[in-house]
Amino acid sequence: MSDDAATPEPSPEPPPRPEPVPEPEPEEEEAPILYQVDAPAAIVTLNRPSRRNAINVDLIDGIHAALDRALDDDSVRAVILTGAGPAFCSGLDLHDAAALAEQSYEEQLANADQLARLFRRLSTFEKVSIAAVNGPALASGCGLAVLCDFTLATGQARFGFPEVKFGFVPAVVAVYMRGMVGEKRLRDLLLTGRSLSADEAHEIGLVSSVVPSDDLLEQGKAIARTIARNAPLSIQMTKELLETLPGLEIDRALKAAVEVNARMRGAEECREGVSSFLEGRDPAFIARREDEDGGEAPAESS
Repeated sequence: MSDDAATPEPSPEPPPRPEPVPEPEPEEEEAPILYQVDAPAAIVTLNRPSRRNAINVDLIDGIHAALDRALDDDSVRAVILTGAGPAFCSGLDLHDAAALAEQSYEEQLANADQLARLFRRLSTFEKVSIAAVNGPALASGCGLAVLCDFTLATGQARFGFPEVKFGFVPAVVAVYMRGMVGEKRLRDLLLTGRSLSADEAHEIGLVSSVVPSDDLLEQGKAIARTIARNAPLSIQMTKELLETLPGLEIDRALKAAVEVNARMRGAEECREGVSSFLEGRDPAFIARREDEDGGEAPAESS
């Protein structure tokens, strides 16, 4: 028998461990407002295209900050407000509104007042404001567009106040619209919730002019250059005069509008309107009236 023992084969080396795959860095959210100076204009872009530039707290704060920057820059004589993507602004972000509906009346007042203060700031802004409406401008988004000193629109733009279709009241913007279009047209727009083409909006006085899409910003810049040739203090005082004449009435009306908004946002109809939007279905509204305590009760049948 041989003394030679079989030499054991070496154990295979374990396969190398794969290097851990680093987790991807979370994408940084883009600013809700883009600001660019092209003197004598500052271009302020609503930058929430995935939500059709819908209004939320960050967007409101961003617009205020952009107006502050423009006001402090002597090279800026006019602000051009426009939207990123195919829409100008679709109004209040209904994804946020679902949470708003659960807030207290006092919280509803504070939220409604934010929009009222933004509208008031835009309408009384010391420098000239120009809306370059590149697509649909609806609800409070329509308010942003028509409250500017000049409202330019492309053929793709549409204007309207569809709040009643979702259980809201176009209360704050109604304060300003009364002086723009006349009582019968205002009732038509606010009670039907229908939208207008750019040409029809121009015809009733909501739009200054309808321009080709590829010329929209250039037309806005041309207005800014015209304004820049005029006396800055004269422009400012003229705007102050235009606001002072109806000013006291507007302030009282805004207070009433804020209270209506706060009541409506806590109402069942508002919850149903928001829910139907988020669920992609038609709303099922039930005729209700407000009882003496400020709550809701089903309307009595006749």
